[in-house]
Amino acid sequence: MRKDRGFLYMSELDIGYPIPIWFSALVKCKVGSPAVWREVVLKAAKLTAEMGVERGIVDSAHDGVEETVEAGVKLGEDLVRRNWDGKVYAGCRKTLYVELLNKLGSDETVGDYGDGEANKKTLSKL
Repeated sequence: MRKDRGFLYMSELDIGYPIPIWFSALVKCKVGSPAVWREVVLKAAKLTAEMGVERGIVDSAHDGVEETVEAGVKLGEDLVRRNWDGKVYAGCRKTLYVELLNKLGSDETVGDYGDGEANKKTLSKL
């Protein structure tokens, strides 16, 4: 995340827009601490990149666009070097984010979207 311009701000409280159930599931999947959920969602806190790192929301904060892109590319290259099986990785992601996928009614790993019968069967097995 960029230090110079990046920040996390969920403005829904400030603009009077309720958060959809699927988005709540996304926050819970991506943000580990219930205290941070409350800070971000129920206090509409504006978190800088450094604050995001401290709270475990983002992996790293960088001074500018070039450093941010370099860090992202390096992370991607490091993951590729692990030579993981893509299907296994996709299965792990699906299991990790099952609550979110159930709220969305989709299976992101195979490109099915919507509430079709195939999705219900796949997700119910998790």
